Amino acid sequence: MAPPLRPGDRVAWLSADGDGVRVEEATVLTVEREGMGWTAETDHGREVVDHRGEGSRLLPIDDELARDFATHDGEPLMVQSTAQEIEAYLDPLLDWDTFERELGRDDPDRDHGPER
Repeated sequence: MAPPLRPGDRVAWLSADGDGVRVEEATVLTVEREGMGWTAETDHGREVVDHRGEGSRLLPIDDELARDFATHDGEPLMVQSTAQEIEAYLDPLLDWDTFERELGRDDPDRDHGPER
């Protein structure tokens, strides 16, 4: 199987930054097979990627992201979180953290919508 990235490829490097995500342009230096994925070493760090070249901190640059980088002269992009905007409309009396944790659990008493 051919590696999803090659040395010299431009990729997006993601990192947490305050209330959002910093997206920086990086260059792939090396790619080596690792288990079911690949380890890509970039000028920003090392990341394990899947067969599409995607990892938790590394993404291939698509056309839209390439245009964004070009518009910003290669400067890092900031993607702001919308969580605070959404949280402003949530009922403060409810324990939303517990509610979210419980969403995926199989509970026989939980309402699963209309009967079929």
